[in-house]
Amino acid sequence: MTIACGMDKQGFSVSDIIEVAVKIEQAGKKFYSSLAIQEVNEPVRDLFIHLANEEENHVKSFQYLTYVLKDEGLSSCSADYLEYLNAVIKAHIFFNQDPDNLERIESVREALEMAIRFERDSILVFNELMSLVGNKGKEALQNLIFQEQVHIRTLAHSFDQV
Repeated sequence: MTIACGMDKQGFSVSDIIEVAVKIEQAGKKFYSSLAIQEVNEPVRDLFIHLANEEENHVKSFQYLTYVLKDEGLSSCSADYLEYLNAVIKAHIFFNQDPDNLERIESVREALEMAIRFERDSILVFNELMSLVGNKGKEALQNLIFQEQVHIRTLAHSFDQV
């Protein structure tokens, strides 16, 4: 998914913004569900199940955000910023990678590190999307970013359990 200029009068559409965000959250759900199936450490497995459910809730939040953004519209931005935004999206850990392909994860610590990178990459994308939306959109994105920050803190504390 790439956000491109010329799709509407602002240069891109609300549906493009939502599509990017939903794909990120769906990849997170798939990732955490796959990790939960493979994990034998019960507290860590429970954490991955919880995070998979959280990512599913985030998908629903972004789908609701569609209505908020349609009412508010999007801010215009420069071609340079769009190029930057697309680079940030493409650098996301799961942009070109299937989260189900986890054979290369060899330890719980490695899984936790990858999970933290997923959450960090998601925060970066969502933070950049905030510059494109109005006040209600910003409020919704800030709430989701806060939840992702909680996920990072929780994942970081889980290193003590492995």
